[in-house]
Amino acid sequence: MDSGHPARMTGAALALGAAALVLLLAGCAGLPPPPPTPAPTAASPAPAPTATPRRAGPPATPTPVPAPAPTAIAGPAIVAGQCVLRIDVADTMEKSMRGLSGQPRIPLDYGMLWLFAREGETGIWMKDMLVPIDIVWMSREHRVLRVDANTPPQPGAPDRELKIYSPPPGAFSVLEIAAGRAAACGMAPGVAVDFVNLPPGPSSR
Repeated sequence: MDSGHPARMTGAALALGAAALVLLLAGCAGLPPPPPTPAPTAASPAPAPTATPRRAGPPATPTPVPAPAPTAIAGPAIVAGQCVLRIDVADTMEKSMRGLSGQPRIPLDYGMLWLFAREGETGIWMKDMLVPIDIVWMSREHRVLRVDANTPPQPGAPDRELKIYSPPPGAFSVLEIAAGRAAACGMAPGVAVDFVNLPPGPSSR
């Protein structure tokens, strides 16, 4: 009888252990599942570097456009302001005596020039002139000294009654041009003009 008791005890113990295991498994089955491990999030991209604004420099200076070369002047001329006057030089006795006499019209871009070998060498008269003229007296440096503007002709007057226009002090040349052209070309006392392509001679340089 003693030999069966341990067997019963063993069977009871086994039954008790089995029950405990069932309860343990049941308890484990009833536990909530562990929360899922969060997936690693992708790293946010770093913001792109902002371009550093460039400080605007001073505005570029425009390259100056050279002025066009003046049109070549052919033959003797006087340049006064915007006027280019074609010149006939009174370099012979015949030209000097005739001047602009006998011309019914004097072109606006034309004149006759006397160059003096000595200061105040000659005066001007209106012998046989048909139209008024401007008489422009100039210094050795081609600076206007005086303008006798709009000098009238004296038709039919004898030579002894013709008015003589005498040169001012310092005059080394005199120019006859159409009446009104001196003012139109800005030729006033103190203004310098340019002699162009004049033949060598007194006061031509």
